[in-house]
Amino acid sequence: MFVTLLVVAGCASAPPPAPPPAPKPECSSGPDWTCFKSGACPSTTGLVGICARGTADNITSEALGTEVATTRARTEMASYIESQVQAFVNQTQDSMYKSGAGEEATQKVKSMAQSVTKRTLNGVGVPKTYVDRERKLYYALAQLDAKTFGDALKGLKDAGTLSDSVKQDINKRADAIVDEFERASARKN
Repeated sequence: MFVTLLVVAGCASAPPPAPPPAPKPECSSGPDWTCFKSGACPSTTGLVGICARGTADNITSEALGTEVATTRARTEMASYIESQVQAFVNQTQDSMYKSGAGEEATQKVKSMAQSVTKRTLNGVGVPKTYVDRERKLYYALAQLDAKTFGDALKGLKDAGTLSDSVKQDINKRADAIVDEFERASARKN
């Protein structure tokens, strides 16, 4: 009986193990934008439009680390823009089908999507970089003006013989995207 009491007493008095500490995010040492991935630029950057962050770590050369982070920011921007263009093209094609546009014009819009992405990426700059020297972390923030992106989307109007209503729809949708990025940049923290 004495052994049973010791076992029960021992179980009752042991505190539960402490939860492991939350992992520290890699971006916790830098400016707020270093925790951002891609989308409307955070207002804390002072930039308006579309932004994408790239990172690099464990590179001893600061110049090389910054260059790698810059390349990764541009790559992230390309991926983000490509997905946005594809969504826009899908909506445009849907609008074209509904308006009775021919198959040739619909396919031309799809084939132009890649050139829209390439043309848009020419306007990408990298206005911000940050280096955490202690942890050897490098950050770069790529930025694209929303109006540049909207103008590239409007270039889809040149796809074949589109009706005036489809061209107006492309303009209206592109303007709405620009407005949304500008509003989101203004309110994002």
